[in-house]
Amino acid sequence: MIKLSQRYFTEGAWYFDLVGKNIWKISYKGASNINYIAMTAADVTTELHIPWAHRWNSTHFRHADSSNDNSTDQLDIVIQRTEGKNQPAQFAEDLLRIDNFTGVIRTDLWGEMFEREASVYDIILNSTSTDRIYPVFYVQKLGEI
Repeated sequence: MIKLSQRYFTEGAWYFDLVGKNIWKISYKGASNINYIAMTAADVTTELHIPWAHRWNSTHFRHADSSNDNSTDQLDIVIQRTEGKNQPAQFAEDLLRIDNFTGVIRTDLWGEMFEREASVYDIILNSTSTDRIYPVFYVQKLGEI
């Protein structure tokens, strides 16, 4: 359980940092505290659990090569609630699906209409096997009912 006064916590491989009134910055903090997701030339799925009702405000992805220089290799991005991980068990939805992105920075602004209950998301990324993806998400924690 998260205390109201708590300003940061980790949930799986993700670091949550309170940056403003009810606004949380979520960044990847995987093994050895690396802040990127290593690509394998196949889908790499990382589970993100947001433990309270929330609104997606923005998503940001930086695409880099193995030396952290900008990469414009093809990148596929999916954010989805996968069947069997939320209620009802058969429910599934893609919140974001981007195929063949070749830019360095991808930013999407969300806002109203992207409110969800506490949920488990799959973040699915695919690019060149030596590339790195740096994801950062901003979500607003919604008030109690």
